[in-house]
Amino acid sequence: MDVLDLAWSSNGEYLASCSIDSRVLLWNMKSRTAMMTPMRVLTGHSNWVKGVAWDPVGRFLASASEDRRVIIWRAQDWGIEAEIAAPFQDVTAQTFFMRMSWNPDGSCLALPNASKAQQPIAAIVARDEWHDVCADLFGHSSPITVARFSPVQYGYGPQVNNGKTAAMSVVAVGSQDATVSIWTSCTDRPLVVMRDCFGGAVSDMSWSNEGGLLVACSHDGSLLVIEFDHYDLGLQGSPADVN
Repeated sequence: MDVLDLAWSSNGEYLASCSIDSRVLLWNMKSRTAMMTPMRVLTGHSNWVKGVAWDPVGRFLASASEDRRVIIWRAQDWGIEAEIAAPFQDVTAQTFFMRMSWNPDGSCLALPNASKAQQPIAAIVARDEWHDVCADLFGHSSPITVARFSPVQYGYGPQVNNGKTAAMSVVAVGSQDATVSIWTSCTDRPLVVMRDCFGGAVSDMSWSNEGGLLVACSHDGSLLVIEFDHYDLGLQGSPADVN
């Protein structure tokens, strides 16, 4: 069956794959062989599974499906921790991919192809409060295909947070409208919007490890590389801030 998404665990030991067969397969990459079989098969969805994302803390795996649900799986026993359906109740258009991501400290999850007031959005849900949407990222004219958090945790500038440094996340959102928008967790509007980047839908995006580059690809077969200057997105937090 066609595989629609892949995701590595944060320690690089496990790989999750999802497919049009409505299943999520888990692979133990510590014991690679020429003919591998999955260590676990997750079968909670009733339609194509279009996205998977590991919690960076290592406790959860999220899977998104055309059945209009995101399932949060517990890595401890692979039982279902939560099912998220509310952000997708008004969805009328489907995307070929639903590429999710967690922010660097795992405190929230960005969900593509959500909808509110009949408008396409990316929905942000908080860890352990799965059914409460804490942010709606509006503005795209077509369904959202991908929402990718930068792996870097930033700090507010002193002028923003009463002279104190606080954690800030940056997320890139791509859509079937061929547009990429960049958002931060401290504002309710995008930091920048890049329109007509492609001749087709945005199909995936990836940040560099240091957060300075964002690479986006499209159904039209092209790539877009976006480079940010050192202070464009904010002051980078220390590893202690993320912990």
